[in-house]
Amino acid sequence: MTFDYNEVAIDKMITHIVGNSDRSEALIFSEGYTEYSDVAEEYLIKYLLQKFNAEDLYSFDPEKEFSINKVFYIAKSIFEDPSQMVKYSKELANLLYANSNHPKIKESKFHVALFNNLVLGDEVVTGLGMFKSQLETPFLRMMQTGGQVKITSEMGHSINGLDKGVLILNVEEEYGYKCLLLDVKNPAMDTRYWKDHFLKLHALNNEFHQTTEFMKITKDFIADNMNEEFGINRADQIDLLNKSANYFKEHDRFEKTDFTEAVFVQPEMIESFNQYNNQHKQRGSVEVEDSFPISNLAVKQQAKIFKSVLKLDKNFHVYIHGDRSKIERGKDEAGRKFYKLFYERED
Repeated sequence: MTFDYNEVAIDKMITHIVGNSDRSEALIFSEGYTEYSDVAEEYLIKYLLQKFNAEDLYSFDPEKEFSINKVFYIAKSIFEDPSQMVKYSKELANLLYANSNHPKIKESKFHVALFNNLVLGDEVVTGLGMFKSQLETPFLRMMQTGGQVKITSEMGHSINGLDKGVLILNVEEEYGYKCLLLDVKNPAMDTRYWKDHFLKLHALNNEFHQTTEFMKITKDFIADNMNEEFGINRADQIDLLNKSANYFKEHDRFEKTDFTEAVFVQPEMIESFNQYNNQHKQRGSVEVEDSFPISNLAVKQQAKIFKSVLKLDKNFHVYIHGDRSKIERGKDEAGRKFYKLFYERED
């Protein structure tokens, strides 16, 4: 499925300032709509929408009462009466402020926007977006005045810098809407407040999330269990990670039996993996199936966590991408560990 925002127009947009409630920072409401020029709108749309992808779909649970699923009901109210968007956007800002209590959360501009002409697959829909502009970056402004150029510095928001957003598409209301989520993870802080606490979204059980979750389960099993249970060294773990990633890259459809026989081979390893998978296949709202179409986008994203780097003390990093038989592990007479590498060409 594709997501196209080339013909999108912003119907209306309002921006509030949301501080950190734990630090008693301010919550500042705007009383009117955000102003921007026609030229700025083109960049603004790109800034807000460019990072979303149409396979990473979520939804609300429409069966939950208002006290649990407030964002769903507020979004529904805005779709039904856009003229009341200023009032409802303040309710959203209040809710975000209440959930912005992690010490690492910074004050941000909170944008609530209505969009027309969003294209998701073969549907043209309207959408409600909520976005956080949190990180500012310095930039240089160069202006020609008279016979010289004057350079000044200012702080602003990079067009590529948005890392928290949601786009609620006005379709399938009875199932909790289709939602696109942007939630870039920051290892230094707990980012669950955006998806889990503020929005309370759950992943749709499609091939993107099926592929994503099974690859995570596989990676965790190899990293956490193989050495302890089977005495597998790091080089062999990397070989299994490479085999796993290659299976997903080379197949259009996932079949668990075929996968386990191709990657783990040995019956005792296959049995151990199956037990681990059965214990972990229910992750959040997605229950991983034994057969599903493979999402290429998910494979591309998850390939980043299948690290093929063998780190040896602080002296060497060895990248293992292919034939495991061309690297041997050993120990010399003095007890020093070593790896022996075989190759045909040096570049």
